[in-house]
Amino acid sequence: MDDQPCSRPCQTVEIECLHAGHLSPLQFRHMIDTLAKPMIFKGMIEDWQSRHWSPQYFAQNLGQLLVKVKIGPKLSAVQQKGPIFETDCCYEICTMQQYHRWLNNDADCGSLSPYNSSLCWCYVDYQYMADTFKAYPGIQQSIDWSKFGFDGRFGHQSTFWMGSHGANTPCHYDTYGYNLVAQLYGRKKWLLVAPDQSQSMYPIRLPYEESSVFSAVDIKSPDLDKHPKFAQAMVYSAVLEPGDVLFVPKHWWHDVECLETAISVNTWIDLPSDDLDRLCEAITRTMVFALKSAEGGTTSSWLNPSEIIRLNNTSCSVTQCIEDYFTILPRLPPQTQTSYQTNIGYIKKSLELLMPNQQLDVVNLKEADILNGVINSLLSPDMIKVAAEKYLSQFT
Repeated sequence: MDDQPCSRPCQTVEIECLHAGHLSPLQFRHMIDTLAKPMIFKGMIEDWQSRHWSPQYFAQNLGQLLVKVKIGPKLSAVQQKGPIFETDCCYEICTMQQYHRWLNNDADCGSLSPYNSSLCWCYVDYQYMADTFKAYPGIQQSIDWSKFGFDGRFGHQSTFWMGSHGANTPCHYDTYGYNLVAQLYGRKKWLLVAPDQSQSMYPIRLPYEESSVFSAVDIKSPDLDKHPKFAQAMVYSAVLEPGDVLFVPKHWWHDVECLETAISVNTWIDLPSDDLDRLCEAITRTMVFALKSAEGGTTSSWLNPSEIIRLNNTSCSVTQCIEDYFTILPRLPPQTQTSYQTNIGYIKKSLELLMPNQQLDVVNLKEADILNGVINSLLSPDMIKVAAEKYLSQFT
């Protein structure tokens, strides 16, 4: 009954705002450590030097700094239904000056010149400031989280985001810690859903990225025939203005979009509960790589580019990586192992028996679709948590 189509739209509530400048760092830290819902803090970062940042600032002061840019289609330019994931995007390397030129429709913008700004967005996203601005210590000191109770936490422990109008991050939740997001320039729209409504979000692990659980739902334009449970979700909404700081509690789903050219930074705060989540991520990674590697082919269709880079920067091969992770799981005896093709055939037969009256041509389903469906079902966060707790029980 839960999966019956429903036309009722989900409920939306505005995120509460608080002027918290009167709180001491210790009081503020205690408050956010106990908050259970998102909150926007006003008037906390007006003295940050980074409040003067803009695309023009970076073009003038760090014009030759190379950055990686993610390029995706604006929603008005595509017919695609559903979220646009990182594996659907293009990637280029450009200078800060070239990025600024692209924003201003200047043809002299290097590798970004093929991309029409009326059809595409460009996002300098997920840049670890300790790496991107390594040669610019003044930039890193322009971020100071001490007012929030995190003395000594600066840009070195922060992440940088600069996107054009329409640049977005698809709906997901982060598996580790909670999140503080400072909006420095322009405006961003945030949509958030509580973790206790995760079944309404249709969690998926493909495309795979460690510490990110994606939603199959296009939260901005949901297809309730395909994802009827989403109609039951309560969506928290906010537009972050320059100077705002958003608190995102652990495991809250969020979808983010630049309403205009925007710059923000964030920092993730570790929590004791992250230890279990790290085990869950290790098990998830093990299973994803083992199952998808058996399929053969390239990783570009299911592995986010950030993960590909991380793997390429390690001294071991992907195969060795999988072998290392398998040390946490019992190995199957050789006689119980079967080929990828045999497993796919068995799944097809089982689906036919279980769903004889479905209007679905199971035989002609693409093998990749079948495998991805099985992987996303097996690796749902709830099931992985059960597996992790079961594994830990061996030692208690």
